[in-house]
Amino acid sequence: MSKEKMYKYDMSVIIPIYNCEKYIDESIESLMNQNYDFNKIEVILINDGSVDNSLKVCKKYSESYDNVILIDQKNSGVSTSRNNGMKKASGKYIMLLDGDDFLSSSAIKNIVSFFDANYDEIDLVTYPLYLYNNEKSWPHARYNAYDKGTGIYDLEEYIHLNQNTVNVVIKNEIKNKYSYDTNMMLSEDQKFNTQVLMEKKKIGFVEKAIYYYRRVGTGASSVKNNPFICFEDIISYNEWLLDHFKEKGKIPKYVQSLVIHTINWRINSDQLFPYSYEEQEYKKAVERVHCLIKQIDVDVICNSKLPVYNKLYYLNVKNKKCDIEFDDDTIYLKCEGNEIYEKNVLNAEISRYKIKNGMLNIYLSLLTPLVSTGKIELFIETVDKNNNIKNEKLKLLKSNRLYRASEDIENITYNIDVNIDTNKIKKFKFYGKLHKKTIPLNCTFNRFCSSNIVADKKVHIYNRKRKYPFKIKNANILRRMFVIIKSDLRALKLNPKAFIVRIAARMYPTPKNIHIYSDRHDGIDNAYYLFKHDFKKKDNVARYYISNMDDKKLNELFTEEEKKNIIKFKSKKHRLLFLKSKKIYTSFVDLQVYCPFNLGIKFYRDFKNYDLIYLQHGMLHAHLVNMYSKEFKEIDNFVISSHFEEKNLINNYCYSEKDLVKSTMPRMKAEGISNHKSKGKILFAPSWRKYLIGNLADGKRDLLTHNLKESSFYKGINDFLKSKELHKLLKEKNMVLEFKPHPIFIDYKDLFYTDDRVKISFENVDMADYDLFITDFSSFQFDFINLLRPIMYFVPDYKEFVSGMHTYRKLDLDYKDAFGKLYKDSNDLVKAITALSKNNFKIDDKYKNRMKGFFFDVKDPCEMIYKETNK
Repeated sequence: MSKEKMYKYDMSVIIPIYNCEKYIDESIESLMNQNYDFNKIEVILINDGSVDNSLKVCKKYSESYDNVILIDQKNSGVSTSRNNGMKKASGKYIMLLDGDDFLSSSAIKNIVSFFDANYDEIDLVTYPLYLYNNEKSWPHARYNAYDKGTGIYDLEEYIHLNQNTVNVVIKNEIKNKYSYDTNMMLSEDQKFNTQVLMEKKKIGFVEKAIYYYRRVGTGASSVKNNPFICFEDIISYNEWLLDHFKEKGKIPKYVQSLVIHTINWRINSDQLFPYSYEEQEYKKAVERVHCLIKQIDVDVICNSKLPVYNKLYYLNVKNKKCDIEFDDDTIYLKCEGNEIYEKNVLNAEISRYKIKNGMLNIYLSLLTPLVSTGKIELFIETVDKNNNIKNEKLKLLKSNRLYRASEDIENITYNIDVNIDTNKIKKFKFYGKLHKKTIPLNCTFNRFCSSNIVADKKVHIYNRKRKYPFKIKNANILRRMFVIIKSDLRALKLNPKAFIVRIAARMYPTPKNIHIYSDRHDGIDNAYYLFKHDFKKKDNVARYYISNMDDKKLNELFTEEEKKNIIKFKSKKHRLLFLKSKKIYTSFVDLQVYCPFNLGIKFYRDFKNYDLIYLQHGMLHAHLVNMYSKEFKEIDNFVISSHFEEKNLINNYCYSEKDLVKSTMPRMKAEGISNHKSKGKILFAPSWRKYLIGNLADGKRDLLTHNLKESSFYKGINDFLKSKELHKLLKEKNMVLEFKPHPIFIDYKDLFYTDDRVKISFENVDMADYDLFITDFSSFQFDFINLLRPIMYFVPDYKEFVSGMHTYRKLDLDYKDAFGKLYKDSNDLVKAITALSKNNFKIDDKYKNRMKGFFFDVKDPCEMIYKETNK
């Protein structure tokens, strides 16, 4: 070992702190509880202008322990805090620890021991990162790359280690050469680590030490990662990376890997491309991304653990051709000799396996990158009861299975919709053909359907090892019991509670034909009105409505007879009836709304045999194919109200005509259109914004009040609500503007401007009361169209919206095809309202004609839905 300087401490632990009073104790005590002499550990706390009680907690420790030092500074950011801490550090090694994270008890002992033994070979040591959510922890997958355990890893050999995070320890002397870049909002950890590592191109790894990284954020972190905010910073930094570390015209492969992995995770989370840019500016931005990709070597891309579809995209950007090779039964996909894919089967996922009246419907998605590199065909081979064999080529349908929101990437996948007569066919298989080579098809079943079921007096068994994986047999007692017991034992092994529910459901006496109706559990929507209609039918169907409303509301909304069939959501009775139901009508197709088991439905896949009818709660007009496409939901019938929806669902969401019920929303006719004279009011109902409120947890969302107040959304709305010209108009016309925020924003209500002319409301409204409706993209507009009254669209945060900071970033019903003009500035909106008022709020003929022809002409939607779904 080389001559080393004498240090006061073995380890200096630098802890930047900003508003984490709840976690500081746990963080510091994890250092005090090390199986290492605490007196040899220096703890440097940097309070970075916290506005909670963090400083008070820090002082408690700094006043009690000589080796705990407190630096109190005005808010300057985490990089400045770390730099100030490193300047003060007097330990032989410097460890970074965030104020809400903590260490395993043997971390410091094992790291110091390893670093001492390898001091001359390395400048930086890392150790496993575990994610922690206050209840459980799990290892970060990245650390699987350290496949030889504790040791020194050569970065010219282990190019994909990608040390981006703060779980590192460095030599004290490094602080004199490198510091954290205080101008960077993102990637400052990666930049610092990379500068240190590229000195010796080696990294140390200590397996028996853990950094626990707490993940209980509100969702605000995803905002700063949005390209609307950080595109220029991220691209400029990665351009710097490739240029700065270039040696004799070559870029170290470790650095290349850092860049391609950054691009990759941003593509997968749709946080790479700046969609808010104008067309030419956007093209330049995409070209900058492509320029980065073109500098990455083919072998770096191919030999990484990136998804194969992403690899194909990167290679396509580089204009590199992939070749298909066959070796006996194995198919290889290679680029310049580098293998990126190896399979002896094609893969598919079955999302629908339903039997009705002897007909089996299978809906599956073909999942193989081979689709995008050559012409592939899919076939079914059936064997009938007379042992006649028939082969049929299947039609390949559009699929959104590998949908990426990034428009720069095209993933070609296919769906297949097959119907099989179970009274004639006894077994069958799927297979593909590529370059005249026959390839078996291996199927998996999603959480909504089972590979082994008893249905329609048949037993269906799937076994991928057989020549014909799919078998259909008559359901005699032995076969029926075999399938049932096998499924029950699986449930017992994986979830004993599910096993008990399954047994109880079989024993529970219920009517033969059960229909369940479900809205959100504390309110009413389309399912309520359909239930009221269907309940009167004398057709031997037992109908139940799911609700958690209090008795007062139930008394107002239901008759005494109807109340007998009101079931509490997730109650024992709900669970048992759900499993034995024939139809489920729901206004919301999120599992947590209509299914009492939520994701646990996978333990009852073989058990359930219902049709799911999605009534909708508005109209699907936002672009959400990755949520509502046919492959992702168990929707059997999709109730629609307009020609627009029919075209949209067929062209973009993979539904067919037979899946659609062409009606209108039950509530629109049930409530009736009270087309009375307006009451001199304007309704303003903007939707919510995902980026301005925290994630949902335990039924509540954390508030991001500071983010809201600083947003274009809030400023634009408040400017509008406070507009002097607007108030002048309201006074002259003796009108009131009712501001109706989205219910998710109810806790923000006191932050918006209101007075006698501008009133805030969360109550149900009668659209006929209003002369004008103003929104951004709320589905309220569709309830308003029947009145043939003017609509205006106001999106003050339009750039943020199209950049993807909300749940979606574009609409299937684009503003240019909608029912009014789009305004992005509050002053322009007020001018438009003023002009409209001078014409007595008469709707423009252009929009009036669109409204007139928009909905289907259905006199009784409830009766239409009843007939169509009970054929």
